[in-house]
Amino acid sequence: MKIDFIRLLKDFKIDFDSNAEWVNINCPFCKNDSGKHGGINLAGEYFNCFKCGQHNIKKTLQLALGIPYFQLDTILESYLSAFGTTRKKATKKTANASMISLPIDELNSMASKYLLKRNFDPEYLNKKYGVVGINIAGPWAYRIIIPIYFNNRLVSFQGRSIFSKRKCKELKILRYKTLSVPESIIDPKDILYNLDNCRKDSVIVTEGAPDVWNLGDDTVATLGTGMTDAQLNLLREKFKTVTFLFDPDPEAQKRAIEQATRLAMVGIKNVFVIDTQLKHDPGDMTEKEKKQLKAELLK
Repeated sequence: MKIDFIRLLKDFKIDFDSNAEWVNINCPFCKNDSGKHGGINLAGEYFNCFKCGQHNIKKTLQLALGIPYFQLDTILESYLSAFGTTRKKATKKTANASMISLPIDELNSMASKYLLKRNFDPEYLNKKYGVVGINIAGPWAYRIIIPIYFNNRLVSFQGRSIFSKRKCKELKILRYKTLSVPESIIDPKDILYNLDNCRKDSVIVTEGAPDVWNLGDDTVATLGTGMTDAQLNLLREKFKTVTFLFDPDPEAQKRAIEQATRLAMVGIKNVFVIDTQLKHDPGDMTEKEKKQLKAELLK
């Protein structure tokens, strides 16, 4: 028998998000937590906040529900029920290329101009990350080309449109376009961008390559807000502390908490989620903002 946390929270009118394994609520131990950083594990019945760490589940519920502690056991008894979870199996395409080549092998003036406009050093990005571009025709036209390496081997690449998000929507084109899985040597969603440049036992997890370029070594990108089991396992195997730094919009923050919850479920104790509350993405953070971020990480 398990506690029916969802029915409990509904009855006490506590706002929450849930999936098959976790229920996320505003952490009662954090001041002004508006991002549902607190997670109740449905199977193990424990609580973990991705800002302030693990707490006793009963104390958490007492504070969240706003009831005297001596009443808690009596209330919980009325919410006991059988509980089970199921998972759907997904089919996926297989990477089977033996070699790949980039659609352009130079960093031309158009690409340099775009990167400078984004406050990046084009020559540095070309030398450090192999960034090239831009063609004006073909399927990868008007895109910065971002090579994806794993164990120092080129395994795929991604193209980032030089047009704004609004313009991409008007033109009905993808802002980010990744080489198809069958054409790749390794599926980019089975690895983490920039993992080869991570040397510490702690890492910052971001959404995209520009975020990595701005923050530097010991930062990886999942290439989207979704995370595969393979990416999850890489983080679990290689790092003791993982901090999610997704874009500041509400949907991205919600996904960051979901991914942090999954990671905590497989045994990583030091998992955190940081919301910069800025109006721009981590890839556009200023030096001052990055300094403030580092101070936050050292707390």
